[in-house]
Formats: sequence, C-alpha cells, structure tokens
Amino acid sequence: MAKTRRVTYRDLERVLATVGFAPLPTSGRHKVFRHEATDTVVLLPLVQADGELDDIHLAAVRRMVDERGVIEGDAFDSLLWEAKHDGDISPP
Repeated sequence: MAKTRRVTYRDLERVLATVGFAPLPTSGRHKVFRHEATDTVVLLPLVQADGELDDIHLAAVRRMVDERGVIEGDAFDSLLWEAKHDGDISPP
C-alpha cells in the first residue's frame, strides 16, 4: 500500500498565494506572508519547501485565515487538498 504524501510547506505557500497572501521580505528565520485586504500576517519557519508541514503550523494557519475572514476553513481544506494531490489550485 502506497504511503499518502503529507502536505508540504510549498503546498501551503501556494494556497496562501491563491487566496491573496503576498510574501514580505525578511532577514530572519521565518517566511512572512501578508493578506492586504484583511491585514492578516502569517509566519512560517524557514525550512525546505518540500519539507512536511507540521500539524501545529497547519492548524494555526487554518484557524487564522478562517477567523480573519480570508477564507472559510472548509474551502481552505479543499485548496490544500488540491495542492497536495495535483498542484493545480483553483481560486475559491
């Protein structure tokens, strides 16, 4: 039985870009993304893009984008699923 591929930081970054987040320049140990319309900021650790996404980071980002009105949690999950399985993401 094949192992299911975990979600990567690259998958999450693509979803963030799809819903309107833009990367901000930084010199620290984090990647910073900002959603201008809602003034929402997401910080992710500076890791390999193909590294598996930690569950705590996924949960924190999902909760933040839902609570801040960027995208509903279920729609976020759908975009992440698309990114994980085929890489082609359609905006909600």
